Amino acid sequence: MKPLFFILTLLTCACHKSNDSNEHLLGTRYDRLIKLNQATIIYDSTALRDSADFADPPTTRVYDWKISPNDGCSIFWGNKSINGIATISFRKSGVYRIAADIHDSLTNRLIAHTNTMTIQVSRDTLYTDYGISPDDILKISPTLLSSKGGLYDGMQLVCTTTRSYREPYLQLTYEKSIGTRSYSFTFSDRLHLFSFPFTTGYNNPMPGETVLELPGFTNGMTANLNIVWLGIPRTGTITLTDKGYYLNWDSQGAVRFPN
Repeated sequence: MKPLFFILTLLTCACHKSNDSNEHLLGTRYDRLIKLNQATIIYDSTALRDSADFADPPTTRVYDWKISPNDGCSIFWGNKSINGIATISFRKSGVYRIAADIHDSLTNRLIAHTNTMTIQVSRDTLYTDYGISPDDILKISPTLLSSKGGLYDGMQLVCTTTRSYREPYLQLTYEKSIGTRSYSFTFSDRLHLFSFPFTTGYNNPMPGETVLELPGFTNGMTANLNIVWLGIPRTGTITLTDKGYYLNWDSQGAVRFPN
């Protein structure tokens, strides 16, 4: 399942004003303190001022980015850096200074340059996947879906870990099998960061999460529910009625529904 999307706030540049009319000021999305492998976005805030510029930056300028120290540990993501939007991550901790020379795309004439922005890279590392603690408990909260007539006519299962993990918006991943009156979900023992190489906040632990869909589960139906969590299978039944739902499930184990 795709992650629950989060809104990224555009941070304006807090640089000093320059007396040099040919100096463009750099801005940044995300933080200036990042982890190894975590990307940040640095852009020309003088030339790129609205959302249309970010979606499709003008091609009349070409940016030649300079990174100091030039230790070969920087990675550029995507293809917009040449037009003033550089997505950069680093494989080595330290303090990096970033600037760019700006050329006319037709004549290659140097027309401006940017100020210098400093990015600090810590010794912490951003990963694509994180292991689930072996004593973690999966909490499942059914969400009832109503039909036009006001009756309950469907259900989703909102799943969260009990423990919090190092990164926000980590997603539980699973394999599913849908049969006649039967829903089976086998969870991975790892949480996935779908937003990689980006994350929000430097240290902002949150539980892992996902939503399970139950296609075809309608009013008056009883279905078998099979869940494998941390390698252990658990089985029960769930019934949808006009007034809600009821369960036949052992909620004393590591997969728990509300009481």
